[in-house]
Amino acid sequence: MGNNFGIIRVACATPKIKPGNPEYNCNEIIKLSGKAFKNGAGIICFPEFSTCGATSNSLFHYNSIYKANLNGLESIRKASENINIVIIVGSYFILRNKIINAACIIGNGEFLGIVSDRSQNGYISEASVKSESPSINICGEDVHICNSYFLDEKNNISFDISIGSRELPHYGQQLAAESSEAQIIFKPAAFPATYETDILQKNLTEAASINTISAICVAGAGTFESVTDEVYNGSSFIIQNGSILAANEPLSLNDSIVYGDIDTGILNFLRLRRNAGSKCTNSEYLKIVTSDPYKIKVPLNTLDLNIHSLISIYDKHPFSPADPVRMKEKCETVFKIQATGLARRVSQINAKTLVLGISGGLDSTLALLVCNEALKMLNRPSSDILAITMPGFGTSTGTFNNSHAIMDLLGATAREISIRNAVEGHFKDIEHDPEILDTTYENSQARERTQILMDLANKTSGIVVGTGDLSEAALGWCTYNGDHMSMYNVNCSVPKTFISDILHWYISEKLNGQNLYSKDDQKLSEILIDIMETPISPELLPSKQAGKEIVQRTEDKIGPYELHDFFIYYTVHCGLEPEKLLSICKILFKNKYSDQKISECLKIFYNRFFTQQFKRNCAPDGVRTDVVSFSPRNGFTIPSDIDFSMWTSSFE
Repeated sequence: MGNNFGIIRVACATPKIKPGNPEYNCNEIIKLSGKAFKNGAGIICFPEFSTCGATSNSLFHYNSIYKANLNGLESIRKASENINIVIIVGSYFILRNKIINAACIIGNGEFLGIVSDRSQNGYISEASVKSESPSINICGEDVHICNSYFLDEKNNISFDISIGSRELPHYGQQLAAESSEAQIIFKPAAFPATYETDILQKNLTEAASINTISAICVAGAGTFESVTDEVYNGSSFIIQNGSILAANEPLSLNDSIVYGDIDTGILNFLRLRRNAGSKCTNSEYLKIVTSDPYKIKVPLNTLDLNIHSLISIYDKHPFSPADPVRMKEKCETVFKIQATGLARRVSQINAKTLVLGISGGLDSTLALLVCNEALKMLNRPSSDILAITMPGFGTSTGTFNNSHAIMDLLGATAREISIRNAVEGHFKDIEHDPEILDTTYENSQARERTQILMDLANKTSGIVVGTGDLSEAALGWCTYNGDHMSMYNVNCSVPKTFISDILHWYISEKLNGQNLYSKDDQKLSEILIDIMETPISPELLPSKQAGKEIVQRTEDKIGPYELHDFFIYYTVHCGLEPEKLLSICKILFKNKYSDQKISECLKIFYNRFFTQQFKRNCAPDGVRTDVVSFSPRNGFTIPSDIDFSMWTSSFE
């Protein structure tokens, strides 16, 4: 029965049909249901009126067609005895001499229920259905018309069906209303094709999915409907919390199935987090305890990760959009937020200078570019940036040269202040042997650099601009009251992996040969590329080759940042717990890292993430740019002395 992680593969199908031929149509439904089951789906949804065709019109009134419709549903029920998949079939029923636009839910050889049209668009209204709680007789079996959503208690997966509302202005409203409880909404649909139909339908569905934090799965009637007056677009797609997981090609002359893996655990976590701090009123409590979902007797077939590969649900690089257009938009937006926040702070406090340390690494480079952009927004010269390079015992030739080059190219007021003598004097003061290359040896350098920056900010009536990023904050990979501290941090919610994305974007979009941002755009591009290709290092340990090489590589110590950023996103933003996170990560990165490497890295992440909270609890002001924030004022907060043994027990 799968992995019990709350992950279920769903399918939306557009079958070949013949209007007015239920027997043929139901056989096609059976065929596609079997195919979906073989591909790991636990639920499949078919279009509105798929048993007889949405364009059958007056044929709905004939008893012979209606009997054939019921017989077709019975054939689907019998077929479901041999395939462990829930089948949602758009059909119609007759109740009190009125036609009900409805969906029949079938699974494990049983009729699980019927959900009626709730849009009151000419068919029998939901209100009259609710008043008597009637049932429909299908081939000798009374099938209940369900007024609530469906629930699989074992896997804690709930779903509902939304029927009707072919008018697009009401489409999104209905989806929003009906997805308040269920995690997954299935929408059997039948939309005639127009120029705007497909786009509007997807946009409305995306909005409803975001507003309700749900997955919405649409199965659209296709081109096999009658084309007497209209062509049906056959658009089927799956959207989870605003993201399109899968979509077919509309207006196709072939049948189709689209698949999407829905993580109901993430949806539950996001809903709970959205409601954090809100209290349940007495009336809401009564509504909750009296709500009676229709409980599925046999658990849904959840996705078995040992058998099936994941489909479009998790991103290996969740902070970095895969789509080039979205990547460009995000880089531009994040960079502008950073610069705007800094410009506003500088303007408000009338800071004369922006003081920051330049190491020749990724973080300080981005911070320098942000400072440059903020001053341009304020119509102030780049020379108001006081950029300090502070070589120490481990500074390599490459980063040293890059730091000087980038400061010069951007027109900053550059200074070089060596920290060697000051740190050596400090070692004498605290009686530390400089041959012992321990934490004291490293942190003394970071704190000396911070002291220089703070004092220069005081001297020049400026502020120290922080450069530390989100990934370093999550891991506590910074020196307390050293590079941990600043007066305003522009990188505090930008993960390490995305900083490289911004720099790539900056090269392609900002450095266009017009020399608006540097004295030599081409040279600046070359320096930025070299910085991105340089190993990430704090450069606190000396090299035996007099500064020619980097001997201290951060990722050799703590593991790859792409793994840590994956852990950050899915732990903090999505609420994945250790076993699930580890399983998914191993699947996604199986061709790049060994299972042992991933396990070791995750253990490091948990240990550092929880033990270093004390640093995040006193983090300075800094602009939020993404879904994850560690601000002690409005971000993810936990006690510094929390017991996190349950997070690491599986690694013992």
